[in-house]
Amino acid sequence: MTDADFFSVVTRQRACRAFSAEPVTDDDIARVLDAATRAPSAENRQPWEFVVVRDPDIRAAIGDLTRRAWEAHGRAFSETRLTLGMLAEVERGATGGIAAAPVQLVVCADVERGLEITVASSIFPAVQNLLLAATALGLGSALTTLTTTFGKELVALVGLPKTVVPVAVVPLGWHTEVARAAPPRAVRAAHASRALRAGVVADAQPLRVETDRLVLRRWDVDADLDAYAALCAESRGMRYIGDGTTRTHEESAAQLRSFEQTWTDRSFGLFATELKRTGELIGFVGLAIPDFLPEIMPSVEIGWRLGRAHWGNGYATEGARAALAYGFDRLDLDRIVSVHAVGNDPSGNVMQKIGMHLDRETVHPRTGGTVRVYAIDRPVAH
Repeated sequence: MTDADFFSVVTRQRACRAFSAEPVTDDDIARVLDAATRAPSAENRQPWEFVVVRDPDIRAAIGDLTRRAWEAHGRAFSETRLTLGMLAEVERGATGGIAAAPVQLVVCADVERGLEITVASSIFPAVQNLLLAATALGLGSALTTLTTTFGKELVALVGLPKTVVPVAVVPLGWHTEVARAAPPRAVRAAHASRALRAGVVADAQPLRVETDRLVLRRWDVDADLDAYAALCAESRGMRYIGDGTTRTHEESAAQLRSFEQTWTDRSFGLFATELKRTGELIGFVGLAIPDFLPEIMPSVEIGWRLGRAHWGNGYATEGARAALAYGFDRLDLDRIVSVHAVGNDPSGNVMQKIGMHLDRETVHPRTGGTVRVYAIDRPVAH
C-alpha cells in the first residue's frame, strides 16, 4: 500500500519567492521544525539548529544580505546557467520577494556536535523534510544559500555562538497566489560510463581507480589508521587544513570512519591513495561536499592531502586528474570545485594544472581566513 498524500506533497513542492504578509502561527512553525528534526543524520548526531526570525528589522537585514550576494556574484553566475524566465523569478526572490516572507528560518550546523565533513549530509535532509512539511501545510518556502556569502554578518545578526555556523536560509509564509505544482522533470536515463581519460583505468566496481603510479581505493580503517594518523600529525601538512591544528590518533580514527561511511552513504568520497609500486599509503585524493563554505553549495569539491615525504613528485596532480575523471564520467557531475587557503600556492598550482579556473576569492566562515575557489565544468563531448 502506498500513501498517496505523500506523493501529492512531493509533486506540489516548489520554491516560493513571493509571500503575503499574513502571519504564520507558532503551531505551524513547530510542526515544520518537528518534521525537520525527524531526518537522518551522520552518526545520529543531529547537528542542526534552527533560528526562527520574525523581527521585521532582522528579516529586512537578512533580505539585504541576500540581495547583496545576488548582485555581487549570484546574478553573473546564474546568467550562464538559467533560462531567462527562471533567472527573472530567482532575481525577484533574491532582491525582495524572499525578504517579504513573515518568517525567516536560519538553518545552522553545530560543528562541535557533528563532524564538519558530514554537515551537508546531515543538514540538507532535515531541510528537505522542512520544505515538504511546509508544502503539506499549504505554506510557501524556498531554500537559499546565497545569504551565507556574508556569513559573519549573518552570524552577528542572529547571535550565533562560535561553534554554530549558518548553512542556509529558508523563508516561510503564505503564497501570494495559488501554488503551482512543480513542473515535471525528465528522468535521466541510465547509461554506460563514458571512457575515462587516457592513463586512467577503473575497475568494474567504482571503488578503485588506478593511474600510472597510484592506486585510489576505499579505506581499510584498521589497516590504514597508523599511516593516516602519522599524516594528520604533520604540522606542516595540516597548516592549511581548518584551523591548522594536528589530529590525535583517536581523532584520525574517527575521521577515517567518517570517510568510509561517506562512501557507503554517497557512493563517492575521498580515496585512500597508495603508491602502486610499493603499496604505501601516502594520503588521500577524492571528492567531498564543501559544506564548510555554504556560499558555494550545493557543489562537489575535489581535494587532496599527501604526506610531506611525497610532495613535489606530481602525485597530487596525477591523483586529482583521476578523481576529476571519476566525478565527470562515473558520477555524471556537471561541475567540480576546489578550495585552497591563500598562501597554499602548491594546491593552487595543482588546481590550475588540472584545468580549473579561479571562480572567486572569499572568507572561510569559521577561520576568517581568505580562501580561493577554483572550478571546472564537465568537458564538452565532440
